[in-house]
Amino acid sequence: MLELCQQGKRHLPSQFPIIYGITFLLGILLTNLSVASDKPPVFQIQITDDIKQLEIGPYMGHHCFNHGEYLQLDAAKNLPYEPLPKEKIHFGYYGQPCWFKTELINNTTSDQEYYVTFAYSLIDEIRAFIINGADVSRYSFGDKVPYYDRPLDTFDYTFKGKIATNSTQTFYFRAHTTSTFNLPVIVNSGTHFLQGKYLSILFLGIFYGVSAGLMAYNLFLYLSTRQMTYMYYVIHVLSVSLFFYTMDGISYMWWPNAINWQSIAVNVFAYIAMTSGAIFTVSFLDTIKGSLIYKALMAVAAFNILLIPLLWVLPDQVNARLLPISGLLTMPLVMAAGFIRMRQGYESARFFVLSWSVFLVMVLLVALNAFGVINLLILSLFGLKIAFIAQQVLLSVALGNSINELRKERLASEKEKISALAESKAKSEFLAKMSHEIRTPMNGVLGMAQLLKDTHLDRSQNHYVNTIHSSGKALLGVINDILDYSKIEAGKMQIESISFSLENLLNECASMFTVAADEKGLDLLCELDPNAPHHIYGDPTRLRQIILNLVGNAFKFTEKGEILISISLKQERMGGECELLFRIKDSGIGITKEQQQKLFQSFHQADDSTTRKYGGTGLGLSISKQLAELMGGAIGVESEQGNGSTFWFTIIATPSEPVEITSDDTELKDKKVLVIDDNETFCEIMHNELSSWGMNTHIALNGQKALEMLQQSIEDNEPFDMLSIDIDMPGMNGLELAEKLQGNDQYKHIPKMLLTAARLYPNEDDLQKIGISLILEKPVSSSLLRSAFAQLLTENAGAKHQQKASNKLQQFPNINVLVAEDNHVNQMVIKGLLNKFGIKPTITENGKQALEETQQHSFDLILMDCEMPEMDGYEATKQIRQQEQDNQQSPTNIIALTAHAMQEHREKCLEAGMNDQLTKPVELEELHQKLLQATSNSA
Repeated sequence: MLELCQQGKRHLPSQFPIIYGITFLLGILLTNLSVASDKPPVFQIQITDDIKQLEIGPYMGHHCFNHGEYLQLDAAKNLPYEPLPKEKIHFGYYGQPCWFKTELINNTTSDQEYYVTFAYSLIDEIRAFIINGADVSRYSFGDKVPYYDRPLDTFDYTFKGKIATNSTQTFYFRAHTTSTFNLPVIVNSGTHFLQGKYLSILFLGIFYGVSAGLMAYNLFLYLSTRQMTYMYYVIHVLSVSLFFYTMDGISYMWWPNAINWQSIAVNVFAYIAMTSGAIFTVSFLDTIKGSLIYKALMAVAAFNILLIPLLWVLPDQVNARLLPISGLLTMPLVMAAGFIRMRQGYESARFFVLSWSVFLVMVLLVALNAFGVINLLILSLFGLKIAFIAQQVLLSVALGNSINELRKERLASEKEKISALAESKAKSEFLAKMSHEIRTPMNGVLGMAQLLKDTHLDRSQNHYVNTIHSSGKALLGVINDILDYSKIEAGKMQIESISFSLENLLNECASMFTVAADEKGLDLLCELDPNAPHHIYGDPTRLRQIILNLVGNAFKFTEKGEILISISLKQERMGGECELLFRIKDSGIGITKEQQQKLFQSFHQADDSTTRKYGGTGLGLSISKQLAELMGGAIGVESEQGNGSTFWFTIIATPSEPVEITSDDTELKDKKVLVIDDNETFCEIMHNELSSWGMNTHIALNGQKALEMLQQSIEDNEPFDMLSIDIDMPGMNGLELAEKLQGNDQYKHIPKMLLTAARLYPNEDDLQKIGISLILEKPVSSSLLRSAFAQLLTENAGAKHQQKASNKLQQFPNINVLVAEDNHVNQMVIKGLLNKFGIKPTITENGKQALEETQQHSFDLILMDCEMPEMDGYEATKQIRQQEQDNQQSPTNIIALTAHAMQEHREKCLEAGMNDQLTKPVELEELHQKLLQATSNSA
């Protein structure tokens, strides 16, 4: 039975609390509006054997200090104790020590055991005293006290007392904390304490069991779906569970002596929980990236993470106040994101908002209970845990609902995918068929035009034939672009991985534009970074296609100046890979910002107007973009109208085995060379290249400067070992400079090399007269340039120059060739092309006739059309191979003649037993290569 003993004036601490959360503010408002009770205070408790969960705040006096006074027990006995405000120990962020006092009375006929529990684990320090006559029992608690110093081995702060019959004990305790001063003090009889402890452990077991079950379930969903939303949920539930685990004091058993860590562990897990909650919100609600709410949630997540290391630096008082600030920032944003997505029609957002609303309502009830507006002890002990479980169950329902939505989306996506694949297949088949139908007559047009060019024609006739041929080639380019585009769209574009030389590829691409450069008077320059791998694994065909496309564009839009093709090492990557950067820089008309935005779109050009000056399909750049992406890179452009353009693209490649360095490098090391050229870009390239070989490189931008430098070198007694002279320079050209040098005894002995971008060279006699040892055509490869300089060191007499390829075709008079072709025009074309090589082929009109011919005669090469009446080329090849096997004959080289250019058709040819493929229209050079292979195989 409770008795009233003492009364006094109500007294509030001088510092009113800063409240955690918006809902706590509401609790304070309600507290301040309530009317103070006129009941006299009670500072006494009757101890009986049926006391159960009694919160003794209403029966306790207190005295709080304003200046951090830590009085000892003897002094504390004389303090003027006053009743608690609202009958609860809840002072907010008070920060000063308080003393509390009550009396325990046993008027029963037997001794009574009792247990006193301080049900809040974030108190820094509690010193409790039980005065029984002259005896004083002392107890210490708090997160600043080691775990094993507690009187009872429990996760909460509890001590056991015993009071004799018809006796009185005085209970004092002093408490101090830097966190919120919220301290329920509960007394139980021995029987009810054990019952309460059992129920408490049961509840905590259910709570942590449900949390573990939710984590395991959603971890399983993550492993099944690989959706990061479930992983964010698992991290959030885990961090909140650890937060409560630390709040309950259970985790203190893991680190019993880590006092400093115990005091900040709650904050660490709270910040992680709020961070993961914000990220989970973004992921679950599929918040639009870049939106205001997305940026706000990510900013608050970053803010929470940044607060964690500050816990070890800032004072406890500051850390205690930063945590509620973080909560005030995070929780409203999470709710706002849910409402925004709910208004946008996202179904799962309804469950999300409901779950957080339940949690916030429970937080409000806990706040009201803490301030005495309502009085439910269960809310003090378990309120937030109940709210959290309710929230997480509802979130799991929301996640389950999102799974159903995801399944629906996947089913719809699968249907769309099947439909798209069918559409893509139909489109690819149509384009392949159209390509075949167009290529067949195009073979006749281009083939006949090529044959006609080699006949005796007057100037007008030759012009007409060249126009027909160039127009046909342009049409073929359009067909190839469309076919490549369809391959990429259908996902059938395959990227090879073979070892090849970047230097050779660069030279091949440049050589295709030397005539165009000469005709336009442009400088075509090439640069390969010495630090870049010179041999890589990749697809040289597709890489060549991108370079040719970009260089072709550069020539199209450049009328004067220069075009530079460069390859450099952008960065090395893990696993031995590297990222290579290709740049095609021109001095042309440039491209506006508006034009750049649509430049890489299909069927778009920089100039889309009906009066556009430059032709093309608008597919080339789109195809280049997709090819670069297929090779792991990207593509882009940097340009300013009127100031030229730089198209760039990157690829990911693996260096292949490097070529052994020739002895030329050691011969050239420390040799002094003077490069004379008016093009500054070319001079920079030459300087970098020659310096990488160890040469002492000097630059002169004109003939007059070169003469001055030569004279200075003689005066310094450091003459040049070699000269590289450009043939075409303003003022004094290369030939004039060489002639002047040859007439001077001081310079005539220096080996000289001439570089030219022109297709016409001076004759050998003229070169000998002016002392030119070598002449090279720009752009010149690194290996050829190195060999040329090495040759200059050893040869000082006799003019040698790079010979152009002879126009006379190699003859193959002893090769027996069988042609199987049903189209009469194509028969004439292939026959005329073979006649150019001195070959008189045997012509058949279908596979059946070809098979009969092979049974009667032996052939070195068979050119087999694939689609023919009676018996197609595939079947004819299979039967020829079977025939060779039966008769134990050596296999004949069979090359497919086809108007199909898709990879699957090539594979079909190889499966039938063919060795290779020639795609119509047949190019003379390509046919020449096949004849060389056939000759080498037969030999």
